Amino acid sequence: METKGLGHSSFEILRKARELERRGKHIIHLHIGEPDFKTPENIIKAAYTAMEEGFTHYTDPQGILDLREAISKYQKIYREREISPDRIVVTPGAKMMILYSLLVTVNPGDEVIYTDPGYMSYRSHILISGGKPVPWKLSPENGFHHDPDDLKKLITDKTKALILNFPHNPTGVTIDEQTLREILKIARENGLYVISDEIYSRILFNGKHFSALSVEDVDDFLFLIDGFSKTYAMTGWRIGYGIVPEKFVQMVVKLQTNTVSCATSFVQKAAIEAIEGPQESVDTMVNAFERRKNIAVNILREAPEISFVEPVGAFYIFPYVGVDSNEFAHYLLDEFGVAVLPGSYFGDQCKRHIRISFANSEKNIEEGVTRIVEALKKFKNR
Repeated sequence: METKGLGHSSFEILRKARELERRGKHIIHLHIGEPDFKTPENIIKAAYTAMEEGFTHYTDPQGILDLREAISKYQKIYREREISPDRIVVTPGAKMMILYSLLVTVNPGDEVIYTDPGYMSYRSHILISGGKPVPWKLSPENGFHHDPDDLKKLITDKTKALILNFPHNPTGVTIDEQTLREILKIARENGLYVISDEIYSRILFNGKHFSALSVEDVDDFLFLIDGFSKTYAMTGWRIGYGIVPEKFVQMVVKLQTNTVSCATSFVQKAAIEAIEGPQESVDTMVNAFERRKNIAVNILREAPEISFVEPVGAFYIFPYVGVDSNEFAHYLLDEFGVAVLPGSYFGDQCKRHIRISFANSEKNIEEGVTRIVEALKKFKNR
């Protein structure tokens, strides 16, 4: 398979940072998109119990029924929708569900619209599925707002699907209910499938998340993507799910059967505990992220050479730094010991932005962002 054009990986910077740490350099990690909190103890214990009871073998490729029923109840609470467990497919991480959604809907040459900036795997998955990536450019001057009029201009007779992500990686913006309804109306009128990646839906600093699943008459064209990695600090557990249009369920299950077989058995049991057990850990984590966000924002506001849109969700800030982001990210890591991701990883129009993840301690956020401001001044004056 041709891998050219599949884009960058955040793990490239991580590997370099780890190598510098092995040489004795202290690195502040503000690059990887994962909570720095420990998985809650009740979830860990649920996995232990499942293993001790022998729940360590293959499961139904669609996901165990108990988990799919729990996910169904979760949608009723958080998205106000009654969803049959028969439409839910459990996967090893949400990323697999995004890929499956594209593989069952996109034919070679079909166009798929995704946001620029946007999560770097979207473009890669579109290419893997045989589609043609079409970037929907979100303007920083417009607060990275998802403008439905801009979307309309991108749609052609070859457009097959649209990928949404909100709260958004890397900008931290979200989509309000009115705009989301308009976007879905456009998709419906043009016969597009919509893949709505809502993995950060519980990490919102004000207001309430309004889901694409909550809009009427979307069940025949909407793939809802969610998972446990961000909300429950379970990135390494690799557990996610999709709510799939009925006609595609068995296609997705066949793909899973013939690729990864099933999600890990005892992790599925832990996932049940995650969504049925106490939720206080989620609130604690989100409150901590908001405090950290405020620390970073206050420092960046004092730097006139940096501009940014204040995030309302997720745990990223995507500031404009006015220099080549790839060169600056490597300079920042080598000379100041701070790891961030170049904006170029997230789209062609973002080459002068960087992504800062505030999934780190308040102390490290304060020190790391202060170093970023200092490093930028020195970088520009070299």
